[in-house]
Amino acid sequence: MSMFKRQPKALGDVLGKFLDQYPHKRKLRQGMAIHQWSNIVGEMIAENTKSLNFEGNRLVIKMSSSVWRHEVHSQRYTIMGKVNKKVGDTIVEDIIVRE
Repeated sequence: MSMFKRQPKALGDVLGKFLDQYPHKRKLRQGMAIHQWSNIVGEMIAENTKSLNFEGNRLVIKMSSSVWRHEVHSQRYTIMGKVNKKVGDTIVEDIIVRE
């Protein structure tokens, strides 16, 4: 029997370790957040989002109307927490909502 027998590792653990060592992990996680936007905020907010991008640690969201801008603005801290939790890192420190 070989003394170098490896134990299987969970894919999530391996991927997490890779992301921690990846030199552009912040950009990668920001891309993950944008890709997962509808899963994070729900279908209604996602459908009324005109654009979504990062400016440093700020997530800038453009909404389709002032009503939706107000709705997202009032939920910005909840959304920020959900985004950071979804990608497993603090990539959003502030949210700017525009119409």
